[in-house]
Amino acid sequence: MTCKLVWLVLVLLAAALPAGAQTRDVRELEAQIESTLREFDRLGQKPFETRWPGGALHEAYKLEPDGTRSYSKFFPAGNFAVRYQKKSAGSRVYEKWHGNGQEAIILLRDERITDYTAYWPNGVKKAKYQYNRHTKERFYNAWSEKGEPVVP
Repeated sequence: MTCKLVWLVLVLLAAALPAGAQTRDVRELEAQIESTLREFDRLGQKPFETRWPGGALHEAYKLEPDGTRSYSKFFPAGNFAVRYQKKSAGSRVYEKWHGNGQEAIILLRDERITDYTAYWPNGVKKAKYQYNRHTKERFYNAWSEKGEPVVP
């Protein structure tokens, strides 16, 4: 019974967190990054396009002859919501925008470095994470919506 109660409390706490909540530690952020990249790696080998009811492009997935994979998702107005590209050499670029057109996330990864930067909807930097695979060095800094440093 105690285990069920603890589980229920954890689920309720997780549901109460706002969607734009600050990541608490490096491991949580690394898990988010891996989950995001894994999602795009599973798109497969078949290109596709989807459209909004008005006819504007909603999603597009393209495979280039050089092995580059590109995925784009658009807001109904036509501006980018998400853009992802993976080169055949393994480097990846992931970009996400807020509905107001402000950059939300920029994620760059290659064989050497993972570089992640997130922004609040007002344009203030939310988080900066970098990991060097060769030296195993990493750092993570976070800021509030007012631009004040917070301890992750």
